[in-house]
Amino acid sequence: LLLSAFARVHEEMPTANLILVGDGPLRESLVETTETLGISDAVQMPGYVDQNDLTPYYRGADVFALSSRFDNHPITLLEAMATGTPVVAPTVGSIPEMVDDGEVGHLYPEGSEDELTDRLQLLLGDNDRRDQLGSTGRKVAVSRYTWSAQAKRLAAEFHSLVS
Repeated sequence: LLLSAFARVHEEMPTANLILVGDGPLRESLVETTETLGISDAVQMPGYVDQNDLTPYYRGADVFALSSRFDNHPITLLEAMATGTPVVAPTVGSIPEMVDDGEVGHLYPEGSEDELTDRLQLLLGDNDRRDQLGSTGRKVAVSRYTWSAQAKRLAAEFHSLVS
């Protein structure tokens, strides 16, 4: 899904690049897909990157795109937001609760190549919008999703249940 959407983005924005971080059994298939779509020169696949070395990838990105069809609470979204990178993510699992659409990034209906393409083009074409969403996303990630913020929220929930 992401490769197909990116191919359409790349047609309109030929200087756009995509970096797919990670490794797994689908790697060869993804490489073949980039070749079929004619975007292999614009897609980098560095493979597995240690958790401690991910920050430069997030910070260097204009947009973080997630194309999962099922993912309840992806930490990668929070990591991207914490580095000030706006996100584009599907409306699956608890993602709509994590990503305030239009505030820290943009949501799209799961599986919709058209909507994913539109959201990517929107953000890639508007530096000010990206900066605004990234800044808000960082504030949200730091205020809502740190260990201490989560512990306080959980304690308040337990307290409300026993009161």
